[in-house]
Amino acid sequence: MSCSKVIEKRKKRKERVTINVKKFNKGKKPVLSIFRSNKNLRAQIVDIDGKVLVSIASNSKELAKSLEGKSGIEVAQFIGSELAKKAVSKKITEVVFNKGSYRYIGRIKAFCEEARKNGLLF
Repeated sequence: MSCSKVIEKRKKRKERVTINVKKFNKGKKPVLSIFRSNKNLRAQIVDIDGKVLVSIASNSKELAKSLEGKSGIEVAQFIGSELAKKAVSKKITEVVFNKGSYRYIGRIKAFCEEARKNGLLF
């Protein structure tokens, strides 16, 4: 598959996901957005007004020691559980998940499953 076809598929997926997030959310719940690069994973919960309520990143200095030597899936699970714990401590339990253009496999799936186990509903 050529690079341009992959880019087109990602654009279409992102548009579809964004439309569904706006359609089903209707401004009631905060949005959990995720960003995945080849090495790192970042997630944040954003309010309707664009204010970041909770955020976490795998490349942050405070998590460096606890993530040392872990694989990508293990890092995603740790990030998911920590984000859910932070959110629950701020009394955020229901969110709308925005995965962007990423497929629901691998690290994204591990992140979601761990966040659900630790109290987030989406």
